[in-house]
Amino acid sequence: MTQKRRDSPCAARVGWYHHAMPCPKCGTATTPGAAFCAVCGINLAAQMPGQMPTGFPSSIPPPVMVMPSVRRTSGMAIAGFVLSFVCSLLGLIFSIMGHNECKRSEGMVDGDGLAIAGIVISAIGLLIWIIYIVAIIAVVGSAHHTHYY
Repeated sequence: MTQKRRDSPCAARVGWYHHAMPCPKCGTATTPGAAFCAVCGINLAAQMPGQMPTGFPSSIPPPVMVMPSVRRTSGMAIAGFVLSFVCSLLGLIFSIMGHNECKRSEGMVDGDGLAIAGIVISAIGLLIWIIYIVAIIAVVGSAHHTHYY
């Protein structure tokens, strides 16, 4: 097995992992590439830029762990939108819950537009039902008061 030279492109790419460094917490010398200090247990790989321990080249930033962000669509918003066409009251409830879920998620949950559409459609549906029931009550009430001579 061949050992890589310190000035090779691979050594430049991995940066400070090839250099021994003192632990930023206890000052103990650590081995090159160590992720944790053997004495105090501090995570050496998680050093923030700008807080890099001494002994490292300042031109090479430490590696950064990037977590992929997985966005999803709110199930409550979808259910609220669909239910708004079938049962306005349930559609309104589910749409409001989906809208609140989207607002609290800090951008990780989509479906806010579906939730708002479900709220609007449900509100219109409820209004139509209320008008329909009031009209029926008015017609039935007027039929009882009609006198035939």
